[in-house]
Amino acid sequence: MAAEIMSLGQLSKWYSNLRLRADRGWIAKIYGLDEKVLVSITHHLTYVRNICAHHGRLWNKQFTVTMTVPNSPSSLRLTMNAAAPRKLYNTLAVLGYLIGIIAPGSEWRKHLVRLIASCPLAEPAAMGLPAGWQEMPAWRTASF
Repeated sequence: MAAEIMSLGQLSKWYSNLRLRADRGWIAKIYGLDEKVLVSITHHLTYVRNICAHHGRLWNKQFTVTMTVPNSPSSLRLTMNAAAPRKLYNTLAVLGYLIGIIAPGSEWRKHLVRLIASCPLAEPAAMGLPAGWQEMPAWRTASF
């Protein structure tokens, strides 16, 4: 219940400050991630959320707070762009992965593909989108 009233920043700090690594591991296992990876993802998502909250530029930003690219699940690792770790695309890939777990029926990924396609002036490479990204299984199917 407490997590429902925490801000994303508070939740990120709470998770990373859990004393027992086993507790962090138990939570991370729900998402199929290593606990150290989930700590880095929550920190990064808090950073990105703060950029958005303060009306900052996001589409071609070079992030200073990055996240660890996970080794597993392989579907997520293969979807991410290791060549552009400081760009928006990896953030979107992680969000798509997490939304697929939290809200399996969500069409967020489909909406994102359509949104990016509707913005011809936004340079895909500036966002870190790899060539043919929208054809990857993660963006074409309901789940990762």
